[in-house]
Amino acid sequence: MELCTLASGSSGNAVLVFDNDTALLFDAGISAKRICDGLKQLGLSAGQLDGICITHSHSDHISGLRVLLKRTDAKIYATGQTASALERQVEGAAERIEIIHPQEELGDLSVQAFNTPHDAPGSVGYTVSNQERKCSIVTDLGFVTEEVRESILGSQLALVEANHDVDWLMSGPYPPYL
Repeated sequence: MELCTLASGSSGNAVLVFDNDTALLFDAGISAKRICDGLKQLGLSAGQLDGICITHSHSDHISGLRVLLKRTDAKIYATGQTASALERQVEGAAERIEIIHPQEELGDLSVQAFNTPHDAPGSVGYTVSNQERKCSIVTDLGFVTEEVRESILGSQLALVEANHDVDWLMSGPYPPYL
């Protein structure tokens, strides 16, 4: 099992986890072209994606999703709250969305969604495992909750984007809705 970061940060997020037979994209917050270029460098194409797992509905996690859906038949996996937002925000998403269960078997990989503290309803992180390895993907993390800690425990690799700070949002130059 391999994890490859295609992009991470406020300008966009996209992470690929794959093994011999299964390729899962986590978030599509960069252009579909950049995602496809990144996949190509790894010897894959968008058509080979087995699923797209969305952490939450902020634009830096979904901005490339609409165009990407034209290049793949992959289903979108998200929490109920995120799925509702995607149906409103992303043309063509409604027909592809599957509400992710706490534990989901996607191809040869087992995917676990767990709640993360963030200002987007339904925000989650994911662990991905096969028979030998476990990795975790946690984005926009401001602090580690007990659920996050317990979920990622035992991971050989944890990709943690720790850039969500409520105090910073309250005191910084951000609009009130953030």
